[in-house]
Amino acid sequence: MNTRDVPLAVRSDKLVPFDDTKVYPLGQDPDVDVDEPVLITKLGKNQRLALHAVAKKGIGKEHAKWCPVAVATFQHDPDVTVDQAVMDKLEEAQKQAFVRSCPTNVFAYDDTSRQVVVEDASKCMYCKECVKKAEDLGEVDLVRVASKPGRFIFTVESTGVLTPEYIVMKAFDVLNDKLQTLETAISSSVTGAHDDDHNAHGFGSTSTGMDTTGDDDYAIL
Repeated sequence: MNTRDVPLAVRSDKLVPFDDTKVYPLGQDPDVDVDEPVLITKLGKNQRLALHAVAKKGIGKEHAKWCPVAVATFQHDPDVTVDQAVMDKLEEAQKQAFVRSCPTNVFAYDDTSRQVVVEDASKCMYCKECVKKAEDLGEVDLVRVASKPGRFIFTVESTGVLTPEYIVMKAFDVLNDKLQTLETAISSSVTGAHDDDHNAHGFGSTSTGMDTTGDDDYAIL
């Protein structure tokens, strides 16, 4: 019961397991580090709460309530290069205008060397504003925006029940299990096909025999 004038937060660490099944409410498992247990409700003064909770495991494919990921996105790893020989042809004001053309601050202007450098290519969102600015300046070869082949940037945002690192590593485990299952199924299918092919050839060799010694012709199958 809440005997105070301020609301009392009831969280998952207050749940009491009925047996020793090694299933812990979030916030009670010593092997799982969480920032804060899950909030169940808040009690006002003189309010109390009694409940019986049942834990059920599931996956997001079955229902979204079991999905531990809020947002998962990926993008190509940007590869942004500046041709310094072409850049040296520009005036200082033009260089600074080129830097300002990027809305995500991929480029930076070095006052000491008076050069434009790629400060953080990972911020590039492929808007090509820098390319358009280079065209406006009459230097189409000034900058090149591409992506690194075979490289991607994945971003995983958790709902809070599991850490992003744990989610990604478990996803790799599940993917590996699926690939092993597929490999086993393919191997079994190929082996079965070879056996069927062998049996078919054996059956064909015996079905060609014909016994014509008697008055009536018949095939020995």
